[in-house]
Amino acid sequence: MKKMFQGPPSTDDIIPKPAGDETIPSTAGRTALVFASMHCLDCIDLLPHLASAARAMPEYSFRLFTTGDEADNREMADYFGWTFPVIALAQEEMGRRYAISALPYAILTDDEGRVAAAGTAHDEAELVALRDGIRTKGGEAYGMRMSAGNVP
Repeated sequence: MKKMFQGPPSTDDIIPKPAGDETIPSTAGRTALVFASMHCLDCIDLLPHLASAARAMPEYSFRLFTTGDEADNREMADYFGWTFPVIALAQEEMGRRYAISALPYAILTDDEGRVAAAGTAHDEAELVALRDGIRTKGGEAYGMRMSAGNVP
C-alpha cells in the first residue's frame, strides 16, 4: 500500500474505492476532496456553503466524504441540492488514509490528480482561498517565468 505523501500522490492513491455497486465519477482534472464529520459543529456549519463553493470553483470536480451513512448522505445531498458525489467514510479512515487530524478539511488536486493544496476549510471563502493560494505559487500557468539558467 502506498503512503499518501510519498512523492506527489494522485487521486488514484487517495480516493477510496466505493463499496458494492456505487461508482465515483471520473476524477480526471482538478478535484476538490472535502472531508467532514457529522459529529463536528464546524463541519456541519460548512455543509450549506458547499454548493456555492462548487459554483465558485467550476474548474474543480467536488467530492464530499462524510462520516454519515448512505441514507444521511442522500438526505443531505437532496436538501442542499448538491450535484457532486457524497461518499461515506469513517473518521478513522480519513485519518489513516489521508493523515487528516482536523476537520473540516479539503484537498485540492491539479490537472494530473496530484495534491496541489490542502488545509482546513470552514466556508466557501476558505475553500476559494485555498484554491487561490495555488495560483500564487508561481509557474508559467500563472504568468510567472522561472529562470532557465542556474541562479547563484
